[in-house]
Amino acid sequence: MSLFTSLRARFAAGRRVPVTHALATTLVIVTFHATTAMAVDGVFEINQTCAVDTGCFNGDSAGFPVTITLSGSYVLTSNLGREFASGDVNDDRIQITADDVRLDLNGFAIRCSILVFPGGDTCTGTADGIEATGDRVTVENGSIKGWGGSGVIVGDHSVVRNLTSGLNGRYGIFGSTGTIIQGNNVHDNGIDGISAQQASLVRDNTAHDNGQDGIDVSFTGLVVDNVVYNNTSDGIEASAGGRVTRNVSRSNDGFGLNLSSTVAYSDNTVTDNSTVQGGHNTGGNSCQGSSICP
Repeated sequence: MSLFTSLRARFAAGRRVPVTHALATTLVIVTFHATTAMAVDGVFEINQTCAVDTGCFNGDSAGFPVTITLSGSYVLTSNLGREFASGDVNDDRIQITADDVRLDLNGFAIRCSILVFPGGDTCTGTADGIEATGDRVTVENGSIKGWGGSGVIVGDHSVVRNLTSGLNGRYGIFGSTGTIIQGNNVHDNGIDGISAQQASLVRDNTAHDNGQDGIDVSFTGLVVDNVVYNNTSDGIEASAGGRVTRNVSRSNDGFGLNLSSTVAYSDNTVTDNSTVQGGHNTGGNSCQGSSICP
């Protein structure tokens, strides 16, 4: 007779069931797996309940930040936010220390105030929404809002796409060397909407109403097909050796394009701000409605 058949018979007979060593072992195993939120397809799940109560997977403990220490795929299955109106404003929501991680926000939000007062927008403190110190990290498909630090920070050769990152105290998105930043909406951040280090690609983004530049890229960056407007400083700033093409830059307080002398720019539309400073004009640009650009 099996262990579980024997137990069922004892329950039916109204007899006490001893906790055997085998049963205790079984219970330990069941409890262990119950605290690990893992989808059947091998993608690890992250949600508010496991983050606060148990930790979401091995290597992560209860409370914020949710810490990802192993390569693999992860997905949000709920919004993430603060539990109380006070406290933990200096704790990132998600920290990624491993290389080769894919984090799919799955349409959910990482919002500082979401569990406190859903109508509110921002929190004080130094926390980032997502901070990845590992390389080759992908973050995609959701929104990050209202953190005292930056919305998203990623390491070298990473990808950030299809996010809305707004009302953060520092950067909307900050990418290290070789980052691809594509298809995002970044707005009302305290510093730059998007800041990317050398050899990065910034493409198909909208950056508006940020406290400094809409987009700022370092050496040999490529800035293509973006729309930037109403930023407090320059629309797009690019350092040596880069290329800026097919962007729309309008109504910024500084220059539409502020470029190092070796940055080539072409086919941009620049209007209702100071036009272009620096750069090497390779044709096709429109400045204040004129084909004549600096």
